[in-house]
Amino acid sequence: MKIYISIILCLFAITRSSKATAQIIDTIKVATISVKGISCAMDLPIIKKKLINQEGVDEVTFSDLKNAQALFTVSYHPSLITELQIKTAIEAAPSCDRPTETPYKVKSFAINKNVE
Repeated sequence: MKIYISIILCLFAITRSSKATAQIIDTIKVATISVKGISCAMDLPIIKKKLINQEGVDEVTFSDLKNAQALFTVSYHPSLITELQIKTAIEAAPSCDRPTETPYKVKSFAINKNVE
């Protein structure tokens, strides 16, 4: 009888820890990222495509281009992609008029909220 109770308690503990892990994985962060070095409006979809193709990025939107800068809003899973990886992806995106150059620089990276 003690063995059965031990097995049931172990299964219960495993189930509880799996649910906690699932909640961590399902957490989504939303960040606003200021990017400078943008030369034309066609650069914005290039950066968006580079980000959306990263594993862990769910959604990307951007604001209008002003003074060679734009704001991107990125929804992502921090368990799958880091802030550094997002920044690196942006800065590695090619320019629309100079495809061999990577002129973009992340000016700021602010986390807005967590979404569950």
